[in-house]
Amino acid sequence: MSGINSSPVWRFFKKEVHNGQDFAKCLSPGCGKMLLCSTGSTSGALRHLQSCHKDLYEELQQIKQQRDSQKLKESSKAEGLFQPTLQQSIKKSRPWDIEDSRSKELDLAIVCMILLDGQPWTMVQEAGFQGLMKIASPQYTIKSEKFYREKLNDVYNCAKKNIRQQLDDLTSVAVTCDIWSEKGLSFLGLTVHGIKEMLSVSEADCCNDNTQAQVCKLERFSTTLAMQHLIEVHTSSNIANVLTEIFADWRIESKTIAIVTDNAANMLKAVRTMLPSSANGATADSNFSENIGGSVSCTAHKLNLIVQDALKQQPCVEAIIGKCRHFVSSMHHSTTSQGRFEKLQKALELPQHKLKCDVPTRWNSTLHMLQRVLE
Repeated sequence: MSGINSSPVWRFFKKEVHNGQDFAKCLSPGCGKMLLCSTGSTSGALRHLQSCHKDLYEELQQIKQQRDSQKLKESSKAEGLFQPTLQQSIKKSRPWDIEDSRSKELDLAIVCMILLDGQPWTMVQEAGFQGLMKIASPQYTIKSEKFYREKLNDVYNCAKKNIRQQLDDLTSVAVTCDIWSEKGLSFLGLTVHGIKEMLSVSEADCCNDNTQAQVCKLERFSTTLAMQHLIEVHTSSNIANVLTEIFADWRIESKTIAIVTDNAANMLKAVRTMLPSSANGATADSNFSENIGGSVSCTAHKLNLIVQDALKQQPCVEAIIGKCRHFVSSMHHSTTSQGRFEKLQKALELPQHKLKCDVPTRWNSTLHMLQRVLE
């Protein structure tokens, strides 16, 4: 009967046995009522206290609450948990201050997400994003679109500092630059490439005296340094001025060994203008030992020009390409033709692919157009 005696009800009752049956005798002064409890149930005793001894019943409820609270504390302690105080609960549900380190960390994380994913700044005002943040971090207060825009400079300066430190560790670099236009706007892009020397410990090459040997590993480093909006006319002098500013800003003038460009006359002349040996009649394809080593024409660009010239020398091939180009263009400009074409693809169980039109300045675009037509 140890299980019975463990119940707090037995503080007010005493178990007695009469004629082989278990009874609970009420210990309240002047009562002494005997209640049958042969199955070990205390429900009858509880009802008796509730109806006849309300003061004892209330005392019993307090004992139960204390016991349950003690069990919860012991369980929480065993699991490494604890019941927070009212002040702790209020503090936990209170929104973070704008200067809170956790809030600042999420501010920068949101800006980086918008930049990396190419999302519009208005995304922070959308219901879906706000609902997500409410679940993921309810204490974080979503700021205005203007607030995140103003954080852009902080993110840029942080990334620039990191890239500049990596560039300072390189002994030499090569850069590529090109100009392109999009919707009436012109941009000059510049990327940098180098080889980093990484020292690591190799246990396989350890000496007999258990000393560790250092092994030099080479790691490629590539990143975009600039995408400069060109406002002025694309003359060689204007391009040279922009490139000079970019080189100086990133402190790579003295370690650049080659500049890769296309064969555009203004780009070639701009590089020659920058080179210190240009006054001696050096050409863009020459190699230099001072500061900027020299200019290298893009091999892929040359190969693309060779292929285009070769196609133009074949009238029959050029005619086929022209017909394919006309067919693809008509599909793109007619919704009716496009609908019929899609129905034909389904009827013949062909891949549901869109047609591609070639662009003279886009490498391999003619090949991709012909491959898609042949499907």
